[in-house]
Amino acid sequence: MDRGQLPFGPMWFLFVYMFVIACMPAMLALHRKLGVFVVTALVVLVVGMDVLRFAIEVPFVEWVNLAAVWLFAHQLGFFYADGSLVRAGKIVHASMALAGLAGLVALTNIGVYPRSMVGTDIERISNMNLPTLCIVALTVWLVGVAMLLRDPANRWLAKKRPWMAVIAANSVIMTVFLWHLTAYLVTILLLYPLGLGHPLDSTASWWLQRPVWLIAPIVVLVPLVLVFARFERD
Repeated sequence: MDRGQLPFGPMWFLFVYMFVIACMPAMLALHRKLGVFVVTALVVLVVGMDVLRFAIEVPFVEWVNLAAVWLFAHQLGFFYADGSLVRAGKIVHASMALAGLAGLVALTNIGVYPRSMVGTDIERISNMNLPTLCIVALTVWLVGVAMLLRDPANRWLAKKRPWMAVIAANSVIMTVFLWHLTAYLVTILLLYPLGLGHPLDSTASWWLQRPVWLIAPIVVLVPLVLVFARFERD
């Protein structure tokens, strides 16, 4: 992604969100009628489009995955809403997490998909734009982990202080969403000239810099949230 466009990056997701919501009645009907076959069909579609895109170089097929990948992620929500994902049990949840992570590791080491799950200006393609099979694997992994953590997280959130923190965070969540990449851009402009952020692969230097790149954008983001959150709360 061009750094000049970085602050506007979050806006694309709003259009995807509106598209998925518009498809919800039809996708819910398919879920009730076909269940797991819907998510299976979506995965097969994503695999097929990636094969056509990368192996045969058919133009424009990647746009199909813009719908298929995000509809797949949304479709998993129906299984959570109807309770079937919860009832599936820890073995299924652990299997999802392991399969998703294993798939992600395998896919990002075959020389086709980049290792970054977000767009960068040094990769030939982006896994996120337009989405690839890696995002499907990432989704399965994250959903599996979330389900494994669900019970302890619910017990923790049943306490007053953690739940109050969640309420406070939700009251400014759109402000965080819209300004977090601006904070990241400011961090890059400040730290890159100092020699930070130059390693491009997972070297020892890259890993040692991770805490800086996790904490510094938060430090920049906090004043932005303090300034602009009032517009969200009003």
